[in-house]
Amino acid sequence: MEHTIRTLLLDGVPDEGEVLKLMLERAGCEVVLLCDGREGLAFLKEKGHLLNLVVATEMLPQVSGKDILEMAYVVNSSVRTIAITSSPSSDIVSGLRERFDYVLHKGEPIGLRQVQEAVSIAFIS
Repeated sequence: MEHTIRTLLLDGVPDEGEVLKLMLERAGCEVVLLCDGREGLAFLKEKGHLLNLVVATEMLPQVSGKDILEMAYVVNSSVRTIAITSSPSSDIVSGLRERFDYVLHKGEPIGLRQVQEAVSIAFIS
């Protein structure tokens, strides 16, 4: 990726969000990290048109990650999305894959290579 990927990251667990933020930055993203769904919605409404990528965990305080990702499409139809789930249900994972550009599964540790692959594939699809 030659240009900076402007990214909004929402993770309800701040420490995990910080680690994921570092990995996204290594993958070429400029990242704003928020830990609350309401803050995420407010950010999307104000600056969503400037974003290239929105990454969100399913479980967030106030508003779900799925709702955030769906709102991202409403605000910016060209934005790419990555959902992060800890659900072991293949039905839930399949449903997320149908709606968003990529799904990362927290059931296994998420590493830098997975994050780089997720970002690349999100922009190919």
